[in-house]
Amino acid sequence: RRAHGTAPTFTLGELEALVDEATAAGLPVSAHASSPEGMRRATLAGARTIEHGSEGTTEVFRLMAERGVVFYPTLAAAAAYDEYFSGLGGGWELSTPDEELSPRIRGSLQAVRAARQAGVIVGLGSDVGVFPHGESWRELAWLVRSGMSPAEALQAATVVNARALGLEGKVGEIWQGAHADLVAVEGDPTASVEAIRRVVFVMKNGVIYESP
Repeated sequence: RRAHGTAPTFTLGELEALVDEATAAGLPVSAHASSPEGMRRATLAGARTIEHGSEGTTEVFRLMAERGVVFYPTLAAAAAYDEYFSGLGGGWELSTPDEELSPRIRGSLQAVRAARQAGVIVGLGSDVGVFPHGESWRELAWLVRSGMSPAEALQAATVVNARALGLEGKVGEIWQGAHADLVAVEGDPTASVEAIRRVVFVMKNGVIYESP
């Protein structure tokens, strides 16, 4: 079925069948949906996460909160699209006034605020490929712009994502028994998330890949 804009592509029954098959295979379902109806159907069908959601309403966000669906607003992707197609260069900067942001970005920011007010858990996702790999700090900066504190944005990128992926206790936290995944940066990312750009140390599964 061909999609038209942000209109839903699948019926609720089709989505339920998809979720049933994925569940039988031990796999979670992630739904890319922007319209309220698409988000509602994905939530009712049993999707674990919803990406984009720029048109989400208070009603659908409350439903997501009730069902424990994690929201990935992919704010940096919205900014990248505008930069590519609308000439909005540098639209991701924290200093950009609201009135200079595109309707797409303003809508996405408002969706995050509405979702959090409704009690939805918000994670950090990139819609990777829209902008270069290794630049997830852009999404961190956008989450802060939406109203999160730097610490909350970092939690979205770590412990929240671990729980959403079914990896709680293994990644996203530092404690005995978890994977030895560590990163060190110059500066305090809980004061300014842009410190994440200045990586000086990387350890993955106890193996050091980068050090001073």
